[in-house]
Amino acid sequence: MQKLVVLMISLFSIMGLSAQSDIGIASYYAPGFHGKRTSTGEKYDHAGFTCANKKYPRGSILRVTRVDDGRSVEVRVNDCGPHRKGRIVDVSGAAAKSLGLISDGVAQVRVELVKLSTEKLACGGTYKPDTPAAPAVPTPAETSDKRTPTPPATKPIPKVTPAPKTTAPPIEGQGTYPAEALRPIEKGFGVQVGSYRVYENAAEVAKGLQEKGYDKVLIRVQGNVHQVVLGPFDTRENAAVYRDNLKSKYNMEGFVIAIGQ
Repeated sequence: MQKLVVLMISLFSIMGLSAQSDIGIASYYAPGFHGKRTSTGEKYDHAGFTCANKKYPRGSILRVTRVDDGRSVEVRVNDCGPHRKGRIVDVSGAAAKSLGLISDGVAQVRVELVKLSTEKLACGGTYKPDTPAAPAVPTPAETSDKRTPTPPATKPIPKVTPAPKTTAPPIEGQGTYPAEALRPIEKGFGVQVGSYRVYENAAEVAKGLQEKGYDKVLIRVQGNVHQVVLGPFDTRENAAVYRDNLKSKYNMEGFVIAIGQ
């Protein structure tokens, strides 16, 4: 039976069809897991190219591709997971770096089966293949012509009336950008100070920051996650200065992310 499944997947690959493909949220292992045993007994290597996945057998090779920019990496299944609702794969540190997850935290990805292993599922049980799907829709990076691809459906960000202008906290290195309320994301770098599944929660936090005098507030949509970001800054260094001052002067935690599309 297993040989028949492998043969079917090979045939679909030759025909140019995506027989095994899923879209969802990817996250990655923290460095602290390095050297610890995975559910399969194998030691986790933060510098390796492995992943946790519940659908495919241990030893299977998967291709993980970001939906927003087309960055892709191949990883080997050696652990059971993810264990958070809505996530379909946890990748190792090296794979996360290739996908740009170190700065973003999570991203919407497409997971495709490259090579099916004959072993058991990492979470236990027997592998059950999906019914062959239609050809996969190309990501923006895979589109060969100059037509504008249709972006993933996300909840639109409504217009928000700017809060009354107040004096912004005197934070060094905040750049020389105009004050606007929830303006569209643009290229550059920012300091992420919050991440929310529900848009209304992110909007409430952003409004609170504006009322306190912060005039560089953005909301960035990544898959089904709404990130509250302060920025943009033209360089990562300027964003890092702003982050450090937020911590030292206002005890506000944050981390630098790339917000260019």
